[in-house]
This record gives sequence, structure tokens and C-alpha cells, in this order.
Amino acid sequence: MGVLNVDHPDIFEFVQLRTNGKPLQNFNLSVGVTDAFMQAVEKDKAWELIHPRTGKAVKQVQAKVLWQAIVESAWESGNPGMIFLDTINAFQPLPSQGRIWSTNPCGEVPLLPFESCNLGSVNLSRLVRTGEQGQMEVDWEKLAYVVRAGIRFLDNVIEVNRYPHPHIAKSSRASRKVGLGVRRALNMVYEYNCGHWYYLLFPNIGRVHYHCDGKLVRVDDVSIEAIAGMLEESKWTLR
Repeated sequence: MGVLNVDHPDIFEFVQLRTNGKPLQNFNLSVGVTDAFMQAVEKDKAWELIHPRTGKAVKQVQAKVLWQAIVESAWESGNPGMIFLDTINAFQPLPSQGRIWSTNPCGEVPLLPFESCNLGSVNLSRLVRTGEQGQMEVDWEKLAYVVRAGIRFLDNVIEVNRYPHPHIAKSSRASRKVGLGVRRALNMVYEYNCGHWYYLLFPNIGRVHYHCDGKLVRVDDVSIEAIAGMLEESKWTLR
């Protein structure tokens, strides 16, 4: 992901890098946006462009003019996106490690400098079973096992991976960031008629992930029965 802060002097050129056949056609671009910029757009104020080395303002533009340039380029080419830096940093779990300025190439994971992207996915179409009344339903116990095993697997990847640079190895092992997503959700909804369970999956996956987060040293510390029981209870309370 190529990210340029919204106050950079080259921001107008940056937002147009994928318009009218210009270079970087296969490169994801995003503007690092701050709350101050969005407030300036809302109030139609001037916006200062800051030299990144000197920290001094080199030019003033109207925030709405820059906003319009971002919107028009996004409409024409699908880029740039926007990364709301203040929001990301307000919720990031490791503020003592520094400020986040960017994400991985597709934007799933906000990353500190030199951190790595370590992602996996759960195949939802494999988590459907026939219930006692012949109806299709989510196999909550299997879901609990797959999520726990997936998180453990991704954590192991951090440890055994061969990193291209020592800084990447140090940062990745220090924060141990992983991302477990899902795939084949539409197969679950349409092929197996499990649409009524769909909205329960993501809160439950998050609960299992959170429940297992402190238990990665020994997998056996968390029983499948305990997690499955938690999911069984939550699928009613979340309706």
C-alpha cells in the first residue's frame, strides 16, 4: 500500500497517479487522512501542506479543493482510498510501540514500521452440518476448533518464518499481529440456506479469537467444549 499523508506538498500529484493511464496502475494507493483535515473540509478552511523534513508549511490550499481532487480520482480509477490515521491510532493495541502510518497492501491490517502481514481464512462452507430436524446449521464446535487452530497456526508462522530483514523479524515477533478472516460466505448462505446464522458468525469468531489470545503458549489450556458452550449460549443472546 502506497500511503501519502494528506498534508504532504505532493499530495495533488499523488492522488492522480492512477488516472488517465498514468503509472502505478497495479499499485494500491491511499491518502493518510487526519481528523483535522476532515474538520477543515467540513468548515471550508484553508489547509497547510507541510514539508516532511523541515516541518514547515510550504503552501496553503482550500481543504475542500483537495477533498474534491481525492473524490474525483477515486471515482475515475478506484484510487486513492483513505486511511483515517487518528482513528486507527486511537484504537491500536500497542500505542507504546509507535504511531501507525500505513497498512498492508490490501488494507486489512494497520501496521507499525517493519511489521509483516500474516493472514489466514476460515472456509465457512466446511462449517455447515445437518441438524437433528434435518435443517442445515452452523457447526459451532467445529468453528471453535478451526478458529483456535487457525490463530495458533498463524502465530507459529511468525516464529518459523524466514524474514528478509532483521528489523522485520524483530517488529513481527514483538507485536505478533495476525489476521484470521473468512471465505465462501455466500456458499454457506445460498447453497446451504444458512443465511440466518450469517450475522452471528463474526461476533462469535471474534469471541473465540479473544478467548484464545492469552492461551497460545499451550493449546490444550482451552477446551473445545468450553468454547463451543460459549458459542452455543451466545448464538441465542446475539439474536
